[in-house]
Amino acid sequence: MAAEADGMEQLKEWFDYVDRDSSGKLDGNELITALMQAGLNFSPMSANMMLKLFDDRREGKLSFEQFCKLYSWILEQKRAFMEFDDDKSGTLDLNNGEVLHAIFAAGFKLDTHSFNAAFKAYDPDCDERMSTTEFVGLCAFLTLCLNTFCSFDPYNTGDIKVNFCQFVYACASCK
Repeated sequence: MAAEADGMEQLKEWFDYVDRDSSGKLDGNELITALMQAGLNFSPMSANMMLKLFDDRREGKLSFEQFCKLYSWILEQKRAFMEFDDDKSGTLDLNNGEVLHAIFAAGFKLDTHSFNAAFKAYDPDCDERMSTTEFVGLCAFLTLCLNTFCSFDPYNTGDIKVNFCQFVYACASCK
């Protein structure tokens, strides 16, 4: 199949192809298969995080409209990825700053320690490079973290205080 959707018709074709029960919704496994139609091979963990980002009804499934929004978001992350892939290798390199610049451009201002921890978690082969899907997975994780943080920071102070139960909730919300 095509590497990117040519429009709504292509997205609908991918959606309907994997919606075997004709429920009009995609679960995590169906989402993985639908995105594979676009040449995007996400891990189950990354796909489930993206599902969480766009499942505003908390059903564990995405409607076609939500799938379209997710796909548009993925394309935005891919554009950031390509913009900072300076050597056009198809990967972002940790050592020459490509990953850090792309993460900053995606709107995440991380200190060195938090950036290194997040990078390490999304570099499963420990090669200090990120593929497109690893980068998009990292962006999904960081977006979930930001959304969770903001739920504890209603006045946008940039600081939160949480008890242990809230901490556990926050951690669970980011997976």
